[in-house]
Amino acid sequence: MAFKGVGRAVAKGVPFTFTWARDGATTDVTVGTDDNRAMGFDYTHEVPSTDHRDGNSTVFAVSFDEPVHQITIRIVPVGDASTNTAAQARLHGCVPDVGTYVTLAAGPAFFNGTWLYKGGGSVSYSPDGVTEVSMTLFRHGFDVESATSFATVQDL
Repeated sequence: MAFKGVGRAVAKGVPFTFTWARDGATTDVTVGTDDNRAMGFDYTHEVPSTDHRDGNSTVFAVSFDEPVHQITIRIVPVGDASTNTAAQARLHGCVPDVGTYVTLAAGPAFFNGTWLYKGGGSVSYSPDGVTEVSMTLFRHGFDVESATSFATVQDL
């Protein structure tokens, strides 16, 4: 796609698919790639740092903490291929369980894979609009391509 006469290709749309599961008290829900449509994707890379100063307030060193990769996604839940109804789409309007992973696929390789959900997601219903699910996901460490895994820590 050309951008208003510039003659260069631009990226448009949200190329991702998302999957996650939710253990409910009465009904467990698995939201698959065909059960939602991506509406937004925002990526943030933060590295907390500390300035070390001498007696004259001159910075003589900087130390860095562990980087945090964070994405905020927005999706619209839809009915699945076998039960394409509004009721089925409403079932897909949920956030994952805290401490579980959301799997991203079909996007750039460095974002694909599992991302940790720590809570704070929201589901928005409105009388005249579509239902929207929003959540923030995390990866910790220096390499965004390495998914966060706490399994080795838990096994100690």
